[in-house]
Amino acid sequence: MSESPEAGGAVATAQPPTPPAKVTSGLIVTYWLSDASRQRITDACPVEITDDGHRAAQADLIAVSTRVPRGRSLGLVEELRTITNAPIVVVCHAGGEAVAIEIMQAGAAAIVGEGNEQGIRSFLGYPDSEDSLSSSYEKRVDRYRAGDASARGRDEITNLPGSSAFELRLAELSQDRVLPRVGFLEIINMEAAIRGMDREALRLLRRRMSLLLADLARQVNSELFTIDEARFALLASDLSIAGALELGREMAEVTATFSPVNSEALRMAMGHAGPEVASDVRIARELAERALEAARSIEGGGTVSADELSKSLASSTELEAALKLAAHVDEIDGYPGSHSSRVADYAGELAKQLGYDGQEFVRIRLAALLHDIGKVGLPDDAMMEPPTDGDPEMIDRWQQHAIRSDRYARVSAGPDVSKAIRAHHEHWDGTGFPDGLAGEEIPLGARIIAVADAYDSWSNPITGSAARKAFTMSEVVARLQEGAGVRFDPMVVRAALELFGSG
Repeated sequence: MSESPEAGGAVATAQPPTPPAKVTSGLIVTYWLSDASRQRITDACPVEITDDGHRAAQADLIAVSTRVPRGRSLGLVEELRTITNAPIVVVCHAGGEAVAIEIMQAGAAAIVGEGNEQGIRSFLGYPDSEDSLSSSYEKRVDRYRAGDASARGRDEITNLPGSSAFELRLAELSQDRVLPRVGFLEIINMEAAIRGMDREALRLLRRRMSLLLADLARQVNSELFTIDEARFALLASDLSIAGALELGREMAEVTATFSPVNSEALRMAMGHAGPEVASDVRIARELAERALEAARSIEGGGTVSADELSKSLASSTELEAALKLAAHVDEIDGYPGSHSSRVADYAGELAKQLGYDGQEFVRIRLAALLHDIGKVGLPDDAMMEPPTDGDPEMIDRWQQHAIRSDRYARVSAGPDVSKAIRAHHEHWDGTGFPDGLAGEEIPLGARIIAVADAYDSWSNPITGSAARKAFTMSEVVARLQEGAGVRFDPMVVRAALELFGSG
């Protein structure tokens, strides 16, 4: 053995460092998870991962993919609940949101988009979960505000059928139960490239480029539609993934031949989806739009199939699942229309009134939209107002919805959103639930949601077992005033009365 230098002995010869052995800090048992997903999880965190269902009792986490065979998911969750208390996380692939909701109803803890390994990490105690759900929601809000151009009939410049024709064709195919490949194409640098062009030159560019793109589409028996001056839609009844990739390459090459004066060549991005990932036209369209989002992020543009997406699709998949959860609750909560959407609108207005914008505004509005998703799994008659029959078990189950909602949002929306959701039934005087917070201990987002939730609840009738008529506006105002300083933050009530008090 070599002696240390301090002892006057020989200096030890440096040896190549031995790679440290991977130390596992948890066991994940998976069901129908793809090999790629399993590998990404083990790369993301020190964990042992296995598909051996016999080890479920020792698992720290159960991960169930929405690629589960049809009809198997509900029975699986019931079986797992008899042998383990480990959280069950749904790993949702694009287009699998409906299956994810079924598994959530059966007792799963949360939905994580396929590719969001950070979401898995959060369940193993790592503090670095992402804020992807908020970011995805913010993009959607921005697109909604901006609005989409919608050409009617045939575009007068390109002579291609417009977006209304595209919608009609989709409806026809859906009724005929034909599942085509749906594609969306976008000239990603169009705005910068055409800056300074006169109107006639722009018309000529669009006409020539559209003729060439339409000819390429016809060669593979595809239909091309114009959406606006920078975007196209594609429908192909018999086009493989490889065929779509080749078509996208050819269309990108044609597009690049157009280079307006003093500008770089035009660059195209294409996203598409077909029968390999979708079960109906609506899902194919949705996935093609998400694939286009990913294609836009490729430097120089590119063609992306929905089947190829993982991390780039995870946040939008989670958002779709979250919105579907909220819609499911809205269908059976006894309120007319969408209670969740109205509460989100009211909370957004209150947040603006109180001076919040940007990410803070988005997080408050998102938390309001998702505040009741934890009611999934409750009996239908418990979806409405708190049970009044004195059944302690049912009252406790109802109150748990705030915790369940928090647990879902915490994975992918971050702590600001999840804390606001968890605390939306806390009272200013400390008598609320689930944690008995009081005053400014309650996150401001939760205080805003509490007022928005009450305002919408009182302003609308309820049907079903908790049936009642809507209160008049004067009654709603009186209830808000009575609740100020008791149930509600007085500052938020004042803002609400300024906004809604006149009806």
